Amino acid sequence: MAADKIYYPYGGKYTDGILSSRPDTVPMDDELVNIAQKVSRDKRWPKRIIPVPHGPQPGDKDYPVAMPPPTKVAPIASIEAVLDDPMSELEALLKSGFGDTHVVEMEGYGAAKAAASERTPGMVIRGVSDMTAHKSEEEDEVNQPIAASHAAAFAFEMLSHWGMHNDAPPIATHSPLGPVLTDDGDGAVMDAEPTLSGEAKTAGHVRDAGEPRGDRDVSASTKVEISVVLNISADFGPEDQDRLVRLQSSLRRLAGSGRIEIVEARAGSLLLLVADPDDALMKVGERQLREALSEAENVELVGMSTMTSYEARAGRLADLDAASTDLMRWPAALPDGERMERPELETLISRIEASASSTTALIGQPGAGKSALLSTLGNRMREAGWPVLAIKADLLDPDIVNEAGLRDRLGLGENPSAMLRDMAALGPVLLVIDQLDALAGYLDIKTARLSILLNLVRRLGAVDNVHIVLSSRVFEFQHDVRLRAVGAESVSLELPLERSACVARGAGRGRRRLAARRAGGHALASGAVDLPPTQQPIQFRAVRQLPTDARPTLGGTRAGGRRPRRA
Repeated sequence: MAADKIYYPYGGKYTDGILSSRPDTVPMDDELVNIAQKVSRDKRWPKRIIPVPHGPQPGDKDYPVAMPPPTKVAPIASIEAVLDDPMSELEALLKSGFGDTHVVEMEGYGAAKAAASERTPGMVIRGVSDMTAHKSEEEDEVNQPIAASHAAAFAFEMLSHWGMHNDAPPIATHSPLGPVLTDDGDGAVMDAEPTLSGEAKTAGHVRDAGEPRGDRDVSASTKVEISVVLNISADFGPEDQDRLVRLQSSLRRLAGSGRIEIVEARAGSLLLLVADPDDALMKVGERQLREALSEAENVELVGMSTMTSYEARAGRLADLDAASTDLMRWPAALPDGERMERPELETLISRIEASASSTTALIGQPGAGKSALLSTLGNRMREAGWPVLAIKADLLDPDIVNEAGLRDRLGLGENPSAMLRDMAALGPVLLVIDQLDALAGYLDIKTARLSILLNLVRRLGAVDNVHIVLSSRVFEFQHDVRLRAVGAESVSLELPLERSACVARGAGRGRRRLAARRAGGHALASGAVDLPPTQQPIQFRAVRQLPTDARPTLGGTRAGGRRPRRA
């Protein structure tokens, strides 16, 4: 429930025993109300819902509300008591004087009143956990955290839209960066001494926290419009004003425009929001600018994008997270909670970080743990701030016939190739495609899914800052010409059971090793390594289904091709 206004229903005057209401009403900011109505219509906000730990998950049968949850933009009332009686005087007051109230709560009026007093846009968003009658502590324990999660998801979707149309608040007390531009008398623009404190002498205006939007007359000479975002890897941060001023001078010199101005610097690596009214930086081009900055300032230009693309980034990241759920939540630990260290993970990360772009194929036998490793890789890179799109190929609908169908299946707002290419302009992105072998060769000859995914790889494979990791079983990768044509470097993933057996020997687990031998020469057949059935190679699942006394004769060959000797 997003409030378009908040009632405080207690004011009034009694005359001859009759109450004449004089309530206080706080209207919400018009722009926020419009955004809330759009978010409610679009129904994309549920992708931001973070499930409550140890509770029912969205889509479960016992989840308290169907997905997507219903939303409304309507009036709410702030009251001073818990309302649990539909026959109370308070209920009667609300019905008689505030009939369009949809929700009652207790804190919103104070927050909205404070925002209005400071002339700061504000809105109250409430997740509804219960009705005003028949409340129970048991239901509250389940429903209240879920309602809070829904409200937070709706609020963050609104904030992403708000950020597309409004400047970020100031993050420092100094004026915008930039040397004062002077004229040398011959019409040439020169840099005077920079002014970093006191009255701002550069283009741009940072609004004070209490200053209302639109109430200040910003003349054409002081108005600034951020058009470019630079992602810089450097040994200094946003607080180093001297280095930033020097960097701004270099940008002006390299692009041949004295009107370039660093308006704001943000951490992570170092993001520079730049006003470039002549589009001089874009005309120079990212590669040429990268080489020039490396030589002139000893900094690395990781990426450069338009401000429009940067403003859309938060919404795109949320879309990518929602689209990647199937693989990113894949179990990365054994049933007992033990995590197996995989050196191949560091190999993949090293390859990715060592190049401007890469395409790598992770190949291994069934049960080697490819999905678990890719899930770990995706989550690791996402925690490092990378946009990640992770796709489980075997879960795609067979009726997908083109990239637009893939886009719709993943719930993205634009084709994945265009989205990732645009996001890669600012910094590195990761595309993960798991189980391509499920769509290869004779396994999937009637659908276009494999061709669609491989075309996606081809479109992005040579793009700077795009890194692609695929997975496939060994046989399909070696024998399907379409997979071989990708031209990916391969990383082999050995079966975890072989490594587990080595660990067991190193730890002195002699009895488990002996049990494995008696069960047919393999640790998995005896239960020495207890992988989930879906992660076990087919031949070992079959061995485990045999009677114990039959396993030694059907144990197969050991590594090296020799049959196990019998006692």
